[in-house]
Amino acid sequence: MITLAMYSGTEISMASVFTTLMMIDWLHWPMHMLPHFFENVRNTKRQMRRIQNFLLVDEIQTNAVVESEKVWGKPAIEIKGNFSWGLVNMQEDEDSEEEEERLKKEKEEKEEAEKEEEDPEE
Repeated sequence: MITLAMYSGTEISMASVFTTLMMIDWLHWPMHMLPHFFENVRNTKRQMRRIQNFLLVDEIQTNAVVESEKVWGKPAIEIKGNFSWGLVNMQEDEDSEEEEERLKKEKEEKEEAEKEEEDPEE
Protein backbone atom coordinates (compact mmCIF):
# COMPACT_ATOMS: atom_id res chain seq x y z
CA MET A 1 0.00 0.00 0.00
CA ILE A 2 2.85 2.33 0.80
CA THR A 3 4.50 1.50 -2.51
CA LEU A 4 1.26 2.21 -4.37
CA ALA A 5 0.87 5.55 -2.60
CA MET A 6 4.44 6.55 -3.41
CA TYR A 7 4.03 5.79 -7.13
CA SER A 8 0.67 7.50 -7.39
CA GLY A 9 1.74 10.50 -5.31
CA THR A 10 -1.25 10.47 -2.94
CA GLU A 11 -1.07 11.14 0.78
CA ILE A 12 -1.43 8.22 3.18
CA SER A 13 -3.41 8.71 6.38
CA MET A 14 -3.31 6.42 9.38
CA ALA A 15 -7.03 5.69 9.01
CA SER A 16 -6.59 4.39 5.46
CA VAL A 17 -3.57 2.28 6.50
CA PHE A 18 -5.38 0.60 9.40
CA THR A 19 -8.54 0.11 7.36
CA THR A 20 -6.57 -1.52 4.56
CA LEU A 21 -4.68 -3.80 6.95
CA MET A 22 -7.95 -4.85 8.62
CA MET A 23 -9.54 -5.68 5.26
CA ILE A 24 -6.49 -7.71 4.22
CA ASP A 25 -6.68 -9.61 7.53
CA TRP A 26 -10.41 -10.24 6.97
CA LEU A 27 -9.66 -11.72 3.56
CA HIS A 28 -6.68 -13.76 4.78
CA TRP A 29 -8.69 -16.43 6.63
CA PRO A 30 -11.23 -17.18 3.85
CA MET A 31 -8.45 -17.27 1.26
CA HIS A 32 -6.48 -19.62 3.51
CA MET A 33 -9.48 -21.98 3.89
CA LEU A 34 -10.45 -21.98 0.21
CA PRO A 35 -8.24 -25.01 -0.75
CA HIS A 36 -9.66 -26.99 2.18
CA PHE A 37 -13.18 -26.13 1.06
CA PHE A 38 -12.51 -27.41 -2.48
CA GLU A 39 -10.95 -30.59 -1.08
CA ASN A 40 -14.04 -31.21 1.07
CA VAL A 41 -16.33 -30.63 -1.90
CA ARG A 42 -14.30 -33.11 -3.98
CA ASN A 43 -14.36 -35.74 -1.21
CA THR A 44 -18.09 -35.31 -0.69
CA LYS A 45 -18.74 -35.72 -4.40
CA ARG A 46 -16.63 -38.89 -4.49
CA GLN A 47 -18.39 -40.34 -1.43
CA MET A 48 -21.82 -39.55 -2.84
CA ARG A 49 -20.85 -41.31 -6.08
CA ARG A 50 -19.75 -44.39 -4.11
CA ILE A 51 -23.03 -44.47 -2.18
CA GLN A 52 -25.01 -44.05 -5.38
CA ASN A 53 -23.11 -46.90 -7.06
CA PHE A 54 -23.74 -49.13 -4.05
CA LEU A 55 -27.45 -48.37 -4.01
CA LEU A 56 -27.78 -49.01 -7.74
CA VAL A 57 -26.11 -52.45 -7.62
CA ASP A 58 -28.41 -55.41 -8.37
CA GLU A 59 -29.62 -57.50 -5.47
CA ILE A 60 -27.64 -60.56 -4.46
CA GLN A 61 -28.46 -63.82 -6.22
CA THR A 62 -30.79 -65.97 -4.16
CA ASN A 63 -28.84 -69.18 -4.73
CA ALA A 64 -25.46 -67.60 -3.85
CA VAL A 65 -26.05 -67.92 -0.10
CA VAL A 66 -26.90 -71.29 1.39
CA GLU A 67 -28.41 -71.27 4.84
CA SER A 68 -28.30 -74.49 6.76
CA GLU A 69 -29.83 -75.18 10.12
CA LYS A 70 -27.25 -75.98 12.72
CA VAL A 71 -27.65 -79.15 14.73
CA TRP A 72 -26.82 -78.64 18.37
CA GLY A 73 -25.68 -81.47 20.60
CA LYS A 74 -25.24 -81.52 24.33
CA PRO A 75 -24.02 -78.30 25.91
CA ALA A 76 -20.29 -78.21 26.56
CA ILE A 77 -20.73 -76.68 30.01
CA GLU A 78 -23.73 -76.85 32.28
CA ILE A 79 -23.77 -74.75 35.43
CA LYS A 80 -26.31 -75.14 38.18
CA GLY A 81 -26.41 -72.74 41.08
CA ASN A 82 -27.88 -69.70 42.70
CA PHE A 83 -26.18 -66.54 41.46
CA SER A 84 -26.66 -63.00 42.71
CA TRP A 85 -25.13 -59.57 42.34
CA GLY A 86 -23.06 -58.45 45.28
CA LEU A 87 -22.90 -59.96 48.76
CA VAL A 88 -25.72 -62.07 50.17
CA ASN A 89 -27.21 -60.68 53.34
CA MET A 90 -27.09 -63.15 56.26
CA GLN A 91 -30.77 -62.54 56.95
CA GLU A 92 -31.66 -63.30 53.33
CA ASP A 93 -29.60 -66.49 53.53
CA GLU A 94 -31.40 -67.56 56.74
CA ASP A 95 -34.77 -66.69 55.24
CA SER A 96 -34.08 -68.84 52.21
CA GLU A 97 -33.07 -71.78 54.44
CA GLU A 98 -36.24 -71.34 56.49
CA GLU A 99 -38.31 -71.21 53.30
CA GLU A 100 -36.70 -74.44 52.07
CA GLU A 101 -37.42 -76.15 55.41
CA ARG A 102 -41.03 -74.94 55.38
CA LEU A 103 -41.55 -76.24 51.84
CA LYS A 104 -39.97 -79.55 52.78
CA LYS A 105 -42.31 -79.92 55.79
CA GLU A 106 -45.35 -79.04 53.67
CA LYS A 107 -44.34 -81.66 51.12
CA GLU A 108 -43.92 -84.31 53.83
CA GLU A 109 -47.29 -83.43 55.38
CA LYS A 110 -48.95 -83.62 51.98
CA GLU A 111 -47.38 -87.04 51.33
CA GLU A 112 -48.57 -88.29 54.75
CA ALA A 113 -52.07 -87.00 54.04
CA GLU A 114 -52.12 -88.83 50.71
CA LYS A 115 -50.95 -92.05 52.39
CA GLU A 116 -53.72 -91.74 54.98
CA GLU A 117 -56.32 -91.25 52.26
CA GLU A 118 -55.10 -94.38 50.46
CA ASP A 119 -55.03 -96.53 53.61
CA PRO A 120 -57.93 -95.37 55.81
CA GLU A 121 -58.02 -98.71 57.71
CA GLU A 122 -54.64 -98.31 59.35
